[in-house]
Amino acid sequence: MEVLFPILIVAFVLIAIVAGYYSHQAAKRRREQLGQLAGDLGLEYLPEGLKRDVPTTGFWASLSAAFEASPDVKFLERFQGFSPFGQGHSPDLDNLIVGRRDGLDWYLFDYTYKVTTSNGKTTTTTTHPFGVVAVRVPLMFPVLSLAQENVLHRIGTKLGMQELTFELEEFNRRYFVRGQDARAAHDLLHPRAIEFLMAHPVRNWQFGGYHLLIHNGGFYDPLEL
Repeated sequence: MEVLFPILIVAFVLIAIVAGYYSHQAAKRRREQLGQLAGDLGLEYLPEGLKRDVPTTGFWASLSAAFEASPDVKFLERFQGFSPFGQGHSPDLDNLIVGRRDGLDWYLFDYTYKVTTSNGKTTTTTTHPFGVVAVRVPLMFPVLSLAQENVLHRIGTKLGMQELTFELEEFNRRYFVRGQDARAAHDLLHPRAIEFLMAHPVRNWQFGGYHLLIHNGGFYDPLEL
């Protein structure tokens, strides 16, 4: 038994090293794919987000002064009121793809926040990862969200949670829709818009002000982006 213990320790360390190596290689390969994607779209790729010096040329030139203090936090302020922002602590973004395409401002990035809990004896911190695709458009959207319908939503409606419904029952079963203005929501989600949504995989859509945002629990695969 005394001989077995150090062998197990060595084996554990070797497994950790191998796992770390493959994780590093996967992250490196993903960044290469994201860089290629940004190039194909004619956008700018910032692997470290805005942690480094903000570029003084290109898309960020007119905005650089606004990011002098805390670039990542300043950037994320534009998404106040959208999920998953404003939760937990230590918000962070990486792998930012940004720029102007087809007259619209595009933002694609990895986002994380942390949640720390304690039972009085031990403290645990969990990191929650998300993939985000957002666009700023020259339109003023009503505040509206579409999420995949689930059991919690159905229980919530029975307890009084408000849900907007539409003529297509299959759409109502697929999406849980919430909004502050029912008429504006129905104007936005007209039959052609619903037809578009039904033809694509279910996403977490959010509208508000000049932004449209889709977020995913976990980072996006570059091909999916």
